[in-house]
Amino acid sequence: GKALFIGLLGSMVIRWCFLLGLAPMLNQLQVVPYVLGVWLVYCGAQQLAAREDDEDAADVTRTPAVVALRSLLGSRLAEFYDEEGEGVLTVVKQKVCVTLLGAVLVCLFIADLVFSLDIALLKREEVPIPFVDLSSAAVAVFASRSLFFVVRDLINVFQLARYTPGLILFLLGAETLLGRVIVVNGLFSAAVCLTIVALSALLSWLQSGASLKSWV
Repeated sequence: GKALFIGLLGSMVIRWCFLLGLAPMLNQLQVVPYVLGVWLVYCGAQQLAAREDDEDAADVTRTPAVVALRSLLGSRLAEFYDEEGEGVLTVVKQKVCVTLLGAVLVCLFIADLVFSLDIALLKREEVPIPFVDLSSAAVAVFASRSLFFVVRDLINVFQLARYTPGLILFLLGAETLLGRVIVVNGLFSAAVCLTIVALSALLSWLQSGASLKSWV
């Protein structure tokens, strides 16, 4: 509950900063779309290559984000979760340290900052009223966090659904990298993503039906 509240509050602060002029300033950096595209392709490839019995994937402390924070914070990074108090900061050997929950929040804020940049720029052009812009962003933030549980249940129900986000991230990353060469309509891109989700659900249903028949 505490982590969700901090995440929502941080997302609203980021969108407020975008309204104050951070979005146009970041848009002037020509390297941002390429960094975002490479990161999306990397995340998609990692998701597609992940296996259920992969111990490295299950160990959070071996992820690139935690390794980078470990090199930055050193002994100030406590590699455990505070399950009782849900604390972001804790005291270890008389030193204030950041827990893994803090690492999760840092990754969440960075991803939110990068992924919402294009949307903030588009809304700045289409919605000239700042109040409407910020209030619509608040509704979207709360709705997207709720969809996490829907996605989690879908992955648990459909076996192939765990690969669907990876494939979508890979395609979006490739689209971002080739954005200056190939122009893809937003409606077409959304249709492709929905088609991937539908095919994943259909193939998972057929696979579960075939396995049930073989078991009978």
